[in-house]
Amino acid sequence: GDGPAPDAGDLLAGHDGALPEHESALVLERYGVPFAARRRAATPEEAAAAAAELGFPVVVKVDGVAHKAREGGVVLGVGSAAEAAEAARRLGGPVLVARQADPGVEALCGMTRDPDYGPVLVVGRGGVDVEDLAQVVTTVAPIDAETASELVAEAGIDDPSGTVAATLAALGRLALAHPEIVSIDVNPL
Repeated sequence: GDGPAPDAGDLLAGHDGALPEHESALVLERYGVPFAARRRAATPEEAAAAAAELGFPVVVKVDGVAHKAREGGVVLGVGSAAEAAEAARRLGGPVLVARQADPGVEALCGMTRDPDYGPVLVVGRGGVDVEDLAQVVTTVAPIDAETASELVAEAGIDDPSGTVAATLAALGRLALAHPEIVSIDVNPL
């Protein structure tokens, strides 16, 4: 919508460098980017309780590092509280427990701040193969919903709910509202 822009200054304050996944998700959710229901868990017991509360299957992942799938920091298809506790134990440290999304089209949306052009937005097919795929479309923020939809279609992404387009437009708004953000990577969406 064109209502007042959300503000994420409170969530960004005091952070220097990359935000952990949970904080990043909170910022993006304020701008309308959807995320699977998730809970933070400090111990295996908390992970088991979180999994039971969210409903199965869940994903258990290290709370922090980007590109977790490549580093073995994600356990998919966890089907019981005991499995969630075991996954948390194996991963060590705090974890995020999230509702596992139904299989669908994985998309990536991102923003990189260019010194000359300002916020550059990218959209393409996502998931673990993102670097291998040539079909990535870029543009400069800001963009409206209609332009976002056209770019998503151009990237070859089926977006019946408009979620990918809305996310792309949201990243542009967030980048313009917070010049201190250097880059954003939502993959997979």
